[in-house]
Amino acid sequence: MQGGEAPSMGENDKKKNSSLPKYCYICGYDFSSDPEFLNVSPPYFDCPCCVFEYGIEEFENNVFLRKRDKWMREGLTFSYELARLNMDWTLDSVIRQLGNLKKINFDDYRFKAYNLNYSSDVDLEIVKKYWEEKRGSAQ
Repeated sequence: MQGGEAPSMGENDKKKNSSLPKYCYICGYDFSSDPEFLNVSPPYFDCPCCVFEYGIEEFENNVFLRKRDKWMREGLTFSYELARLNMDWTLDSVIRQLGNLKKINFDDYRFKAYNLNYSSDVDLEIVKKYWEEKRGSAQ
């Protein structure tokens, strides 16, 4: 290769995932805990929990809060791959996952101009209400 050596595979992997968030801005899903996350190529990927389409939907104004509200109103469902992830999706696991939103440094987000009203705050009473509406009672 002209101009120097090709980077090692490890360096390519680091560059490949450097623009991916650690947590989903909608539901708090921890991408870094999922082995499939290592194979994702930015900028296009879906959250396996809330199915937010990164690289496509990100450019809508205030999309994160709107999509989070929609995901909550629809019952905080984990969209797919629970078996692959060996997960139980309970109200407690939802609340833990939503806690990841507090770990996000939104100042580092490259398209924050589209989401000026972003907040990591979630009203847990509303979370419980939507959970119970879809499932009958808290688990």
